[in-house]
Amino acid sequence: MNGAVPHLADPFKRVGISVLELILVCITLIVGWIVWSVMSARNAQTPAMSRVGVRVISLRNNQPASLATMAVRELLVKAILMIPAIFITFVVGDHLFTWWTPFLVFAFWYVGGSSIFFTKEHQAIWDVLANTTVVDVMHTHGDQWNSPSSKVGDDKPRGGRVTDRTAW
Repeated sequence: MNGAVPHLADPFKRVGISVLELILVCITLIVGWIVWSVMSARNAQTPAMSRVGVRVISLRNNQPASLATMAVRELLVKAILMIPAIFITFVVGDHLFTWWTPFLVFAFWYVGGSSIFFTKEHQAIWDVLANTTVVDVMHTHGDQWNSPSSKVGDDKPRGGRVTDRTAW
């Protein structure tokens, strides 16, 4: 294939990434995960994404998501999605946290993430709101796919060779 396009991350791979993210949060005792997240966000990744070779790209320009976009996607949008779970816990549980709060939070998280199976660009609800998607870096070979004229799903040939994969 002369003009490689970004290879969208498989929805099932993204589910696995979410599970890995949860495991990493537990292993690193949350604090380590937060530090790792800040470092990974500079490369348009979460800690789990950095381990499996996927990256977040902005659909506005098909470039790796900026640090600001990652902050919106990871902090603002996902935090907003957790508000109903915490509210339900507070109202039903009569105090802010109970033993089942984490299960409710993750249930809301996975409901929001289930849209990866139903959208053309395999976008979770936080991707839709941040105008991003996740691509599999390991399967995006060949010509540079992040030129301004290229878009996810576009199969037109691109110009320029990618020699430094850390750039994307």
